[in-house]
Amino acid sequence: MKKSARPKIEIPLEETDRLLDGLVVASLAIMFVIPALHYAELPEVIPIHFNLKGEADGYAPKAFLWLLPTISSFTCGLMLFLARYPHTFNYPVKITEQNAEAHYRLAARMMRALNAVIAVFFAYLCRELVQMGLQERSTLKPWAVPLLIVGIVGVLVWYFRGMRRIG
Repeated sequence: MKKSARPKIEIPLEETDRLLDGLVVASLAIMFVIPALHYAELPEVIPIHFNLKGEADGYAPKAFLWLLPTISSFTCGLMLFLARYPHTFNYPVKITEQNAEAHYRLAARMMRALNAVIAVFFAYLCRELVQMGLQERSTLKPWAVPLLIVGIVGVLVWYFRGMRRIG
């Protein structure tokens, strides 16, 4: 079935969807609040890039801190918008009238879950950048990026297992 011939079904939000969206919004708020609270205390140059050991190896003006929440707001907003149109996604299975609602709900939730994982990570990263700028910490935690990868892979595994269950 062509994308244009797929059924267009409005999928109402469930509690889990609202919680995931709320987590994204809260993470975005944190990304703006933390730099705002500490901006005056920060030195003019802060660490922004880190090697595999978590040590700072790149620096930028402290105004760079606003780039992370700004870009995150755009990408998170885009993902929230796209989650409303699951009939436009690519699926590895044929979408029919019978399975459309289940596949659309699962795909929209997968988008929301990925969005939440990424937003929480960026909020954490924003906090870490501020702490390192204030010299309260000298390195990033070594588990941060692996945990992000596990979170993303976990959401994708959950999605594909759910897709197999639907058939």
